[in-house]
Amino acid sequence: MLLGGNRGVLESPLDASLLESENLRSVHGCGLTRTQVGKRWGTCFHGEECGCLLSGSMESEENMRIILASASPRRKELLGLTGWRMEICPVELDESPRQGEPAEALARRLASAKAEAALGIKPQARLMLAADTLVVDDDQILGKPADEHDAQHMLMALRDRSHRVISALDLRYNGQQVVEICETIVPMRDFTLRQVQAYIETGSPLDKAGAYGIQDRGFHPVAMERMKGCFANVMGLPLCHLVLAMHRVGLSPKDNVPLACQSFTSYDCSVYPAILRGVI
Repeated sequence: MLLGGNRGVLESPLDASLLESENLRSVHGCGLTRTQVGKRWGTCFHGEECGCLLSGSMESEENMRIILASASPRRKELLGLTGWRMEICPVELDESPRQGEPAEALARRLASAKAEAALGIKPQARLMLAADTLVVDDDQILGKPADEHDAQHMLMALRDRSHRVISALDLRYNGQQVVEICETIVPMRDFTLRQVQAYIETGSPLDKAGAYGIQDRGFHPVAMERMKGCFANVMGLPLCHLVLAMHRVGLSPKDNVPLACQSFTSYDCSVYPAILRGVI
């Protein structure tokens, strides 16, 4: 049963409070601030009629774990910010695009294929998450560099320009399926060839699509002062889209994900309220 999709509209009782939410300290339909309740996504003592983000109507199971269909250490690190216990179940697929396949369609197809493959390995899994992230420069999909020369070519082509990072999430829970899409416009800084070569010598670009990691602060490839979108998406797991997907199936993360993500990335995110409203 497909409950969500690309930039859909929330179908849960949380709509009213999410539409009201503009910051982490004012998320309750009743006006109760997070400071008064605490940092965790717990139960609001006003009860279900409050309709707030901390409503007790959401299921939160202490012993349930989420299966992550990925071997990416970055996705594992980001998923840990939700507070959920997790188990890693990497899968291998042919990730080649079909002829004429748009990037968003490819990301969606691959995320769903990863979820299906992982469910084949763990058919009893109650909660499964798969993701696929693409770096897109104009209409060209950039994979991981073949070697150091390829990494240098990619980075110099991306220098002082903006490109797109597109992620698809496929969440499965007790037979339900939710797919969410996130796109971030990434402005790269005007780095020098010498800086690129020093970065490549660290080995960090060689296992990353587009040959860079937004979190690699020694090189800081992105012009952060000009970026407006989701940082976690560029790392490979758009966390607020995951929160939205969880809400669609009646789950809630254990921890305050927007706050945890901003603390972890040191990024002042301006888009999370719109993401949680299902607008972007």
